[in-house]
Amino acid sequence: MEMNDYEMDDVSKQTSRYNEAGFQVQRLNEYWIQAENYANRGNLSKWHFKLNTIWRELTADVERLNDTYEIPNLNKDKASSVSLTLWIKSRNTFLTKKIKLCQNKSDLYIQLSMKHEFLKWVQDKCGKGGSYSDVDEDGTE
Repeated sequence: MEMNDYEMDDVSKQTSRYNEAGFQVQRLNEYWIQAENYANRGNLSKWHFKLNTIWRELTADVERLNDTYEIPNLNKDKASSVSLTLWIKSRNTFLTKKIKLCQNKSDLYIQLSMKHEFLKWVQDKCGKGGSYSDVDEDGTE
């Protein structure tokens, strides 16, 4: 059965009821639950792998960030500004290297905790985490 021009216009105006962003938030929620469980049980290896899964899930969103990041300069009065995407990727690389250099479980736990907190921050920056707004003194947004 062929469609006429009128029916084709109706089809071209349709949008999907399914949004990948919603599915991504659901996946991230599941990954965070698993990561927390591994951390609480002391299963550092599985925790590490789950954090890497979260990073992979967020990477495409990190690539789309257009913001800049202000790096405080302790020697000068002026802060340096860099691409937020570049800063996030370099910070992730730095944390990954620190994890590889860990000599004992205590150090590994501390480094994994740092990466865990960092990835939560990245998720918020990508708009996939909590949404925050300033509240005026009278308690309104």
